[in-house]
Amino acid sequence: MNVIFMIDFLSAQMASMCFWAVMAKSITKRLKGKRMDAILMKLHRPAGYLTVLFATVHMACSLKAMGETAIWAYLFGMLSFFSMILAIIMFKKKSRNPKSWLLWHRVFSVIAMIAIGLHLVCR
Repeated sequence: MNVIFMIDFLSAQMASMCFWAVMAKSITKRLKGKRMDAILMKLHRPAGYLTVLFATVHMACSLKAMGETAIWAYLFGMLSFFSMILAIIMFKKKSRNPKSWLLWHRVFSVIAMIAIGLHLVCR
């Protein structure tokens, strides 16, 4: 099996797992169990950074299959990637804009979630 394909596959799986760990925080916030929410809050930031790291590796490795994959898969993948980056930037700028950073952080997270869904459908 091709090494680049294996790295691509593993990085895509790791990015997906980290992304769902990040998204799980939004679910546990609304549940009664505060302990799980506290645990996921500690994992939320590192998992977000790892998602972007693994997504970058996946993106670099998947360029090899550019001619074999639908262009929409790449476009939605890039949209999700940039939405995640913008969500992180909104978090980093929370001290400058304390009132609206969380709204934009959530908006970009929802865009990333929708784009990842479309990315998976189009591949």
